[in-house]
Amino acid sequence: MESVGIICEREQAGEIWARIPPDLVHNRVDDRYWVLEDASSNCYLLLDDTEEVLVGYEGEDELKHFIRARVTDPVIFSLAYRDIEFCKRLLILLADDPRMIVDNDFGLTVPGDEMARRIRESPGWDWRDRSEI
Repeated sequence: MESVGIICEREQAGEIWARIPPDLVHNRVDDRYWVLEDASSNCYLLLDDTEEVLVGYEGEDELKHFIRARVTDPVIFSLAYRDIEFCKRLLILLADDPRMIVDNDFGLTVPGDEMARRIRESPGWDWRDRSEI
């Protein structure tokens, strides 16, 4: 599985959970871990709301600065996926917001609304192909 991160303010975490349509919730394991599913695939959505959520960005000072300039009290939702099309659908639902940041784990970290716009404008886009970033 691959994953993308949705970084937002701690106070916005509830908004993300609320944006998930009930028909996509396959299993709500607990308050931080949900299994989302459609007819063809599933994704795992995991909330990291610990104090050290940016520890995965150690050594990436420029990226940490970009995040900290936009999000002062960050939490990260990790969206693990197999089907990039289902992941794109979820990103449009969950992260289409200029206050959020999406990290595709393939070298692209942008505001959520920019990621959603790019997905809409280029439906066949595969961000795993670095030549398309």
